[in-house]
Amino acid sequence: MDLSSQITAAIALWVCGLLLVSRSQTRVDHRLVTAAGISGCALALSRQLAPIWLGFIALTMLGFADKESIRNLARSGRARVWGLLIAACTAFQVGWNLVVKPLDATRLGRHRIDLPVSEVLRLTVGAGFERYREMVGLFGWLDTPAPWLTYLVWAGGVGFLFFLAVTWATRRQVVALLGLLLATFVVPVTLESLGLPDVGGLFWQGRYTLPLAVGVPIACALALATSERGKDLAHRNRLMLGTGLALITAHVLAFAQNVRRYTVGYNGPIQYWKNPRWSPPVSPLLITIAYAVAISAFVAWTLGVSRLHRPVEHADAEDMGRERDTSPGMKEMARRA
Repeated sequence: MDLSSQITAAIALWVCGLLLVSRSQTRVDHRLVTAAGISGCALALSRQLAPIWLGFIALTMLGFADKESIRNLARSGRARVWGLLIAACTAFQVGWNLVVKPLDATRLGRHRIDLPVSEVLRLTVGAGFERYREMVGLFGWLDTPAPWLTYLVWAGGVGFLFFLAVTWATRRQVVALLGLLLATFVVPVTLESLGLPDVGGLFWQGRYTLPLAVGVPIACALALATSERGKDLAHRNRLMLGTGLALITAHVLAFAQNVRRYTVGYNGPIQYWKNPRWSPPVSPLLITIAYAVAISAFVAWTLGVSRLHRPVEHADAEDMGRERDTSPGMKEMARRA
């Protein structure tokens, strides 16, 4: 299984698993159990490091679960079956790693370099910002990054989300979120530091961390969704609209830069659709416009669903004011007063 499939399975497990433990206080949703079980098995068998990512996902889920949720899941026959299947898949992957040794860097036959631990840490920790760039805006080629605005929007959005989550979430959730964020930085540094002498240099890429890193915004969003202030924030129209527009801008710029890279080169003309050296089956400009329409429609649909589920008490004050002003009953009561 390639890395994109592993990341997809991880996203599915993060979403279904966290929703499952947060909704199991009264009843276990069998559909979520099945979805989490399938994605967990797929993730366990995806790549060599999958057992590590599964372990951190499980720990985060425990941090978001209360005693009643754990008790109900433990009593659920379907949850136990899927838990055993995930454990079996994980054990198979661990056994494969021990027998075949795909992670043994010495088998590469490269010349081992001996560096002090301090130097190894300096190199791996110093590459942290580059690893972030690789997670967000590198699409297959390490020398063709997305525009800087894409990185700024993602950093600001995830940072703001994390700040709100640790401010309003429960104590258990805050501990889980801080541990997850720390692991997202420490685990790659540790793994790269252990393998660097045998590999002969830096080898980690940001995309390798994505099965773990994607859990940060997902867990933050769930923590906010289960808090009263977070629910209120989610129904502020201007904030949600501004967030949606920022995400649309970041995505369209990243996509346009990638199309530009293929048509006229990374540093080619800005109007890459005029004289492309390579032209896709459809006009580059038309493809970019189609992508902008598609991502805009997705954001509009997401905001529309959010508004559909908006509670009555979160209605706009302006709308309620207009209703009071135009209601005949209210006018009559005001006249009598």
